[in-house]
Amino acid sequence: MELIGLRCGEIRADAGLLYRGELSDDRVVIPIMCFAITHPEGVVLFDTGMNPRVRSDPVGYWGRVVERDLLVPVFPDGAAVTERLQQAGIAMSDVRFVVNSHLHNDHAGMNCFFNDSIVLMRTREFEHATEQMDKPYSGYIGNDFQSGDAGGLRMIEFDETYDIFDDGLVVLVSTIGHTPGHQSLRVRFPSGKGFTLSGDAMYQRSSLCTGCPPGVVWDRDLAIASISKLKAMNEHGDAVLVNHDPEMWGDCVSTQLLHSERLGS
Repeated sequence: MELIGLRCGEIRADAGLLYRGELSDDRVVIPIMCFAITHPEGVVLFDTGMNPRVRSDPVGYWGRVVERDLLVPVFPDGAAVTERLQQAGIAMSDVRFVVNSHLHNDHAGMNCFFNDSIVLMRTREFEHATEQMDKPYSGYIGNDFQSGDAGGLRMIEFDETYDIFDDGLVVLVSTIGHTPGHQSLRVRFPSGKGFTLSGDAMYQRSSLCTGCPPGVVWDRDLAIASISKLKAMNEHGDAVLVNHDPEMWGDCVSTQLLHSERLGS
């Protein structure tokens, strides 16, 4: 069983918008991290990054956020999640489940490329994304998550947790606030070592101390409550991984094996 980090490009972002919810002249480059979890019953891919169309037409695909220099994709060749999987030695046919922290365009941009996988879609997130998709500044691009083979889409709903393999090793955890259906993913290895992939529940690991939510939130109070949940998980021994924290991923330029353990027979 392995946990592998996949660096799938970057975004040059307005730091004020990102961290405080207000426009500024400051810019920061943040990583786009996806993760692959190898499990005896198949690979789970957490987040799919950006759609390759932003390479040739970022304004046309993402719209005004790029035009206004608020969120600008930086997406070099070789950095698409499909390419990173190949570099990590994982075939797309090995990906049994695709799950997203949420459906914003830097987290679900390549869902439509995984027609042979089961996309586990949280109902409340899908409904909200469908209602908001393709509106200016919504962050939801319908082509990212609505195209492809609908037969591979499995709608799920849960209040607190959803155990993907029913063995306690790969478990979705509700962390709503940034969006109505935001979820994190807890990966627990046989030794008891745990990692929690927190998506956009926060943008910086320092939020575990400050409790400050992202600048972009659907519900600020719920976002703060979700950070408190993640803080408790961290205090109980989980390593909480923050997708967009530049300091956390400075050493990861392509793929990185984060942890590996042999499962008992």
